[in-house]
Amino acid sequence: MYTWPPSAAVPRGHVSKNERFSVSWLDFVMEQWILVSILAVLVVAFLVLESRKGGTTISHHEATRLLNAGQAVLVDLRDSKEFKAGHIVDAVNIPYASLNSKVDDLEKHKSKQIIVVDKMGQHAGSAGKILRDKGFQVVRMQGGMMEWTQQNLPVVKA
Repeated sequence: MYTWPPSAAVPRGHVSKNERFSVSWLDFVMEQWILVSILAVLVVAFLVLESRKGGTTISHHEATRLLNAGQAVLVDLRDSKEFKAGHIVDAVNIPYASLNSKVDDLEKHKSKQIIVVDKMGQHAGSAGKILRDKGFQVVRMQGGMMEWTQQNLPVVKA
């Protein structure tokens, strides 16, 4: 097997670039453990604060209970193509991209709790913040529609 550069050209005791990088990275972490620890704490604090901005999450069981009792309205944030492929019964489809312009469509539901759901929960937090700023009571369904379908819960196809 032939390798380039030839091994004869590499002096003894020579450390390759990849080895040098991994050693220096490890040395940096060991020497600057206080800075690395502060960075880790800041990242965790950021993630916790961002998740709280999105509002309270509820399970699909709690969402079902609220919907069946007539205490909530489900807003599906997926685009219309995904919505038609399968959605929860009586869900209102307002795609996330057009939420700001269609918030007025939800005014008649202001007395009820709004449950926001999307594919996997990626937009539900920011949509919840938008709706909360407009005076709605908002919760997010944990896991989104992926969790709903994985639990083999019923969907309507239109």
